[in-house]
Amino acid sequence: MHVNEVYMRYRSGDVTLADEIADKASPQDQEWLAVRTIGKVARNQFTGILKAHDVRGIGYANCTNATYKPILGGTAKEIRQQKGLPAKANVRETLGIKELLAVGLSEVLSKEKIEDERLYGNKPCESACDTSACKVKSIL
Repeated sequence: MHVNEVYMRYRSGDVTLADEIADKASPQDQEWLAVRTIGKVARNQFTGILKAHDVRGIGYANCTNATYKPILGGTAKEIRQQKGLPAKANVRETLGIKELLAVGLSEVLSKEKIEDERLYGNKPCESACDTSACKVKSIL
């Protein structure tokens, strides 16, 4: 019965289950989970703004790369190659705490810049991402 209860909580998206699991994790794992979760929130808000501001097709990858280049030193493809990862691997799952926080902060700043300046389309949004990433890199 307990297994069924846990499974049902998992299937329903009960985040308190994740919290209970995190309570049992090591401090290092708790830190990684916290930063990774914040990064997911930032990423979802960021891609939502890109969509609302008419970023299309390759524009999403270009905005991501405009964030990664200053902060991580290369495009997603280049980072995967440097780390020996498969072509479709999630780069963020391989980042340390500082890198995850920097990328997340850059995406939050980009989102605000795109909204505040009412930027639309691939190129203007990509430029906003580069500007924000360079600002974040300057404080690292």
